[in-house]
Amino acid sequence: MAPPDPGAPRSIPADTPRALIIDGRPVAGAAGPFEVTNPADDSVLASVAEADPAQGLAALDAAVRAQDAWRRTAARERAELLRAAFEEVTPPRRGLRPAHDPGDGQAAGREPRR
Repeated sequence: MAPPDPGAPRSIPADTPRALIIDGRPVAGAAGPFEVTNPADDSVLASVAEADPAQGLAALDAAVRAQDAWRRTAARERAELLRAAFEEVTPPRRGLRPAHDPGDGQAAGREPRR
């Protein structure tokens, strides 16, 4: 499989949630949808839910309720949950590799200096 073209237009996957998530449940935005645009060409990337002030407070209340349970969760489990969330929102980067290895200061794929 060829690496992605960095100059190709980007899009948001169709299955990306567009609703608010409050207390672990998807909720329609009471303030209506708003459009997210590509700053390079002003094309519309997606229409997503916008919270009103009451929904903002509801989300804050839900976070406060969840705080004690999160605090009691073992650090290793929290790290695994955060890593899983990161993997869900980060697209795969097949075919890409770092231009240099910060460990030895050499370009990737080159033998270290001796």
